[in-house]
Amino acid sequence: MKKDKFKFFGFSNDYVFGDVMENKDNILLILNTILPNLKIKNIKYATTQKQINSVDYSKDVRLDLQVEDDTGKIYDVEMQTSKNGYLPQRVRYYQSKIDSKLTLEKNESYDKLRDSIIIFICTFDPFGYGDLKYERQIYLKGHLNEEDRIIDGSDVFFINATANTNRASSMMKDLIKLVNNKQVDKNSKYYSMQERIE
Repeated sequence: MKKDKFKFFGFSNDYVFGDVMENKDNILLILNTILPNLKIKNIKYATTQKQINSVDYSKDVRLDLQVEDDTGKIYDVEMQTSKNGYLPQRVRYYQSKIDSKLTLEKNESYDKLRDSIIIFICTFDPFGYGDLKYERQIYLKGHLNEEDRIIDGSDVFFINATANTNRASSMMKDLIKLVNNKQVDKNSKYYSMQERIE
């Protein structure tokens, strides 16, 4: 009888991603790799497969990884392996659920709305331009300068794991290697994550 070969499930696998993201150091490493300007120091709360249920008949959502840092900012990190063409709509819906369930308490003023960041780590190029990191920003038509940007406390990033990483930071290069099931060096900050994945 022929013996089946062992099948390797990499970082983009739902179970593996959830298991690796149980470790807060791993979460901090990934968030600071993707969002280096924020210099996130501590995580107050983190959970994988966070279910946000609806009280009405609207669609429920399950967040791959929901994180709250020590400043109260909320992060949703999603591993996306299927290209279904509806990522912008999915982001819009996830944002609405996060805002309605996780940021404002009943009777709170809108100025208490907490900042949130949604990150989709994609195993494909979600928009086809070849960028490594896409950032969604909001501008009024005809006012596209950075100083005219509308800041509403919500940010969205899409990571393209098929992009060229020649000009990326060493940590971003290693993150992309992990997503693509490629080996990182032993001196990499991502090496312990690779060992956990294996």
